[in-house]
Amino acid sequence: MITPTALDSLKYAVAEAEITIEWAIDHIGGAEGMTDALEEEISPAQEGLHALATTLRSALAPHVKDRADWFTYSDGRPLLTEVTVGNHTYSHLWHPNPFHDVPPTRNITVPTGLEVPAHRSATISYELPSKIIIRAGDEIIAEVGRGDAEVIDAWRNRPQEIALRDHAKTIEEVETARGKPHGLALSPSVEQLRSMIQRIEESRASQPERIFDLRTKIIIARDEALQAEPWSSFVTDIPAFTREGVPAGSMGVPTITAKEMFGTRLALEIAAEAGNEDDIQDTINEYFSMIREPDQMMLVAMAALSTMGTMVLPALFEVAEEKASNWDIRVNFADTARHTWTKRIRDFDSDKAI
Repeated sequence: MITPTALDSLKYAVAEAEITIEWAIDHIGGAEGMTDALEEEISPAQEGLHALATTLRSALAPHVKDRADWFTYSDGRPLLTEVTVGNHTYSHLWHPNPFHDVPPTRNITVPTGLEVPAHRSATISYELPSKIIIRAGDEIIAEVGRGDAEVIDAWRNRPQEIALRDHAKTIEEVETARGKPHGLALSPSVEQLRSMIQRIEESRASQPERIFDLRTKIIIARDEALQAEPWSSFVTDIPAFTREGVPAGSMGVPTITAKEMFGTRLALEIAAEAGNEDDIQDTINEYFSMIREPDQMMLVAMAALSTMGTMVLPALFEVAEEKASNWDIRVNFADTARHTWTKRIRDFDSDKAI
């Protein structure tokens, strides 16, 4: 039987703390009777809780290899299982002890996707090692994860084997070509080719770890920057008026430098996470937490789009065009843009009248 490690316990503690902190912040912010004055008063405490979560992540980061390792116990089980029904997600954080008692089955209500009835009764149950099941009577509405005695026995009695092996390029073929009677001469040499291939393969194999390490450093640098220069310190409240000239409160306007700097940061972080929807959404949520006001977030998002179009994409296009001679890439993007305008939004509207 595999015994939980100290790192397993640390991962669990950090995840539990993050979930609890997020719950506390949301619960406090949405409490009945919350006023602008009270929200401003408790804001430092909420920011302190965010800083605590960041500190915990930073302490754990040096001990994990990559993103997958962050969310996986040493025996291969996931820390967290999530199952979504309609627009609601149910989750459970599993204990590092693989045979720790699971929560009892409980009654819930789930959306039906219909106007009437909008919800129906159901139950949610948990099964070791990592399964969540939602049932309505005898009907299984949703299930995610692994469960049952056979899976547990197989997992418990057999060591976890992970084969992460890249296909090596065959140098022998090059050497065979070099030895042909017609005296084929290669430049660079086979040894140079072998060295180049090795560097490429090492770079490719280490990429996830290097990216994960830098993302951790981004979190630390972001936290330090926000401690020194919080977004709110660059926002000025300007009086607002109706069309009739009647005072209508105030609106917060950030400085141009802050808007452009935060936009550049957002664009580069998203570019580094390209293709990973979960990471991108997490980053966007982090920026919403920093900036808070939707109108100010819109300004930062537009600055990010501008950075994407003037800095990030041109650099990528230059590599594709100058290094790989792919002079169709911009044309393909333009053609795809044209194609999106030939479609009609109503064609994708699942709620339209039939």
